Amino acid sequence: MNTKNNNRQFRSFIAFELPDGVKKLCMSVQEALKSKGVKARWTKPQNQHLTINFLGDQSIERLYDIKTNIESLDIKLHEIMFKVSGIDYFGKPPRVLFLKVEDIKNAGSRTVSLITEKNSLKSEYKKWVPHLTLARFKTYKESRSLKNNLPAMNLSCTFMPESITIFTSQLTSEGPIYKPV
Repeated sequence: MNTKNNNRQFRSFIAFELPDGVKKLCMSVQEALKSKGVKARWTKPQNQHLTINFLGDQSIERLYDIKTNIESLDIKLHEIMFKVSGIDYFGKPPRVLFLKVEDIKNAGSRTVSLITEKNSLKSEYKKWVPHLTLARFKTYKESRSLKNNLPAMNLSCTFMPESITIFTSQLTSEGPIYKPV
């Protein structure tokens, strides 16, 4: 048995997967911003998700344990309802541009807490802030392109997540590559 492969760590996270309509909304917002001259590294449509918990580097065995634990929970995805409610950013200057997401019935937050507790996970944040990342700004110059370019858009969109998935994330110069576990 090759112990080198057994000790391999995978950058990973747990996420709600999104319906195609939400991914299309993200794309249309991105296109509107690009047409206004906003320069950024844009999130690819196939990579859109709603992060539950960033796990950092984990062994494949640990990821399968977490997956088994999640599957054993009585999670009712049909009870989770989110609403896209606007555009915002993290950081000053802005580093991450995102769509704000409201957890309408708090069922999403309860699910995040349940998964976190069941798997003895540490949360990155004190409070889960659901959001859909549209873009990341690498430089101050890129973030300045956002100034006065947030268009007024009707972003009211409600949705239920399609599934809960653990992904590994390989960082490349072309952007991250996500693979489900």
